[in-house]
Formats: sequence, C-alpha cells, structure tokens
Amino acid sequence: TFADNSGGSGGGMFVYSGSATMTNVVFAGNSASTWGGGGFMTYSGSPILTNVTFVGNDVSGSGGGLYGYSFSSTMTNVTFSDNVC
Repeated sequence: TFADNSGGSGGGMFVYSGSATMTNVVFAGNSASTWGGGGFMTYSGSPILTNVTFVGNDVSGSGGGLYGYSFSSTMTNVTFSDNVC
C-alpha cells in the first residue's frame, strides 16, 4: 500500500525508465503537483499491474490516479476511483 505520500511527479510511486510488476497494490490518498497523483510511469517500460487500485489520489496537473507516457502496459483488474486532476 502506498498511502498519503506526496511529490512533484508520482505522489505514491515514480518509475522513470524500466518496468514495474505490481500485484495486490493500493495507491490511496497520494498527491502530486505535476503528474500522477497516485503514480508516474514513463519511457520504455512494460509495467504489469494486476489487482491494483488507485483511489482518492490528487494532482494539480495530469493523471489523478496514474500518469503514463511512452510505454505499453498490461493491466488486469485495475480500478480507478475518486481520483482528481
């Protein structure tokens, strides 16, 4: 669980280059000022998300729950709820 964290980009988690495999993970109540209130993933990765929930995350810029750029992902049973941007 990533909860109540904050940052410039990726309030809960920041992955710039590479792949993350996440199973049974919750991102809740995180905040960011630029991109990805819950998380930020970008460039040349292939993240795999299974049973992941993004709830109640907030960002001033883009991607309330998750911000992704230039990657291809596999998402299974991923929930986005009450995220704000």
